[in-house]
Amino acid sequence: MSSTEEKYKFTTSHSEAQRRRKKVVMTMEFTPALCVGGARYYNAELGRWMSVDPLADKFPGWSRYNYVMNNPLIIVDPYGMGTLYVSDQNNRPQDDGTEGISYTADVYVVQNGVVVGVYPNGGSSYPNSVSNTDNSAAANTINEGEYSFNNASGHNGGTQQGLNIVDASGNRLAPGTSPTGNGVTMEYVNVHAGASNNGNFNSRGSRGCITLNPALSSNVLGHFNWNGNTGNSSGSV
Repeated sequence: MSSTEEKYKFTTSHSEAQRRRKKVVMTMEFTPALCVGGARYYNAELGRWMSVDPLADKFPGWSRYNYVMNNPLIIVDPYGMGTLYVSDQNNRPQDDGTEGISYTADVYVVQNGVVVGVYPNGGSSYPNSVSNTDNSAAANTINEGEYSFNNASGHNGGTQQGLNIVDASGNRLAPGTSPTGNGVTMEYVNVHAGASNNGNFNSRGSRGCITLNPALSSNVLGHFNWNGNTGNSSGSV
């Protein structure tokens, strides 16, 4: 390290270092000695995690204190928990009864900075249509963005497995858009298995939730921890 600026990038005692770190690691919150980096505490003065990886049991061959399998130049894990990516098309699917067109989103599951599941056409961010001849949304649509989730409540009153989208306070609320294009606050938005992939107006089985292709849903949800239809997983979607 040849300069003061370079030296202080790795300490907590310099305001410029704090500004730089907050810019790069957006989930870091500074305290006098420890940083909250997603799901774990990090001591920047020692360069050490002070608590174990909450997903350590899924990676028994690695130290419980490792970060992204000791490969931070290649792998990034900003939350330290499970992350579900749902990458959908810009327009609603054409629900006209054509089999196999209900799910247009590619779904990715990342844990401990590693992509552990890739599911092409594995889900949808769109609710049901009005009918097979009216492709308008029949319910609110969750807005594009990044949200936190847990699976404490499951879906449909705990009768099905589901990831529950929550706001910063842990309330089951999310911003959405109504069928008429107005902004709304949505309640009880989950990620759960859809009804079918038959291409009909109600095949996704969604009244505003993100749904998973039923042929792949057990694989996607299997990456998370369950005790029946609820569990103790958390992360971002």
